Amino acid sequence: MGARSARGWASGPRQVDRDRDFARIAAGSSAAQLALATLASKRAAGSTVKRTAARIRADHLKASQTLKTLASEKRWQLPATLDSESETTRSRLAKLRGPRFDRAYIDAIVLDHLADISEFEYEAAQGTDPALKRFAAE
Repeated sequence: MGARSARGWASGPRQVDRDRDFARIAAGSSAAQLALATLASKRAAGSTVKRTAARIRADHLKASQTLKTLASEKRWQLPATLDSESETTRSRLAKLRGPRFDRAYIDAIVLDHLADISEFEYEAAQGTDPALKRFAAE
């Protein structure tokens, strides 16, 4: 899930481009998490899964708004739609209900968050934009 193609910082663009790419990756991941959380509110069977989805939705709405503000200040374009990998995941989960949905949803959000950890850690440590570094660290 999320825009994983921009990963691999070692041989890439200048640092300012890395900051912009991080913002795009984080925004894409948040959009995917929001889409799945919305789906979970309708299809999940377990109350714990529904509560988790509600918390993820709240957290990612806040993160999305922060990123939109930062990107707007810098005139960076953030993704407006889900990337193909995220859309595939959303479509696959949309066909499930109840406990099968719950398991698949939890697996998807855990994998996405694990993949995002390295992006956020890198930006917090190596980013050059102070506001974006603070966002990544939080």
